[in-house]
Amino acid sequence: MIEQQGKIVQLSENLVRVRIGPSTGCSACDAGQGCGAGIFGRLLRRKAATVRLLNVIGAQEGQAVTVGIPESVFLRLLMRFYLYPLCTGLAGAVIGHQMAVRSSVEPAMVDLISVLGAVALAGLTLWISRRVSTGMPGESGMQLLRIAGNAPNERECPSVGQSQTVLK
Repeated sequence: MIEQQGKIVQLSENLVRVRIGPSTGCSACDAGQGCGAGIFGRLLRRKAATVRLLNVIGAQEGQAVTVGIPESVFLRLLMRFYLYPLCTGLAGAVIGHQMAVRSSVEPAMVDLISVLGAVALAGLTLWISRRVSTGMPGESGMQLLRIAGNAPNERECPSVGQSQTVLK
């Protein structure tokens, strides 16, 4: 289960709305000491998502909480926003290249048309992926784990000496 920090923005009966902010990476990457995923995260920052979940932990409005996201949901998101655009971008490059070669244009134009085909199809795939979604896929598999700060186990991160939560 992947954990994400969020904040309760609305409470109604046994349901809560949790705003999950965009993540730029782990705390080490955010500090510039990790693998560098934080740099890409800041470049591609997205809007916060709001999900509706059962309030099984008794959280109150305004509290910071930890939300558990199943790996299967994460993998579907990964495929939808990275793998599919990559594959369609490659297909667009091949299609653009073939069209340019058949129309007997200069070699520099072949490259330009290939790049334009890649960008067009990858962009179209991303646009469709964002328009089709009405929320986070698999909301039903997501769950509130705990109120933030109530971590069951804490340990030091070996690379930078920062504490991180570890589930057993």
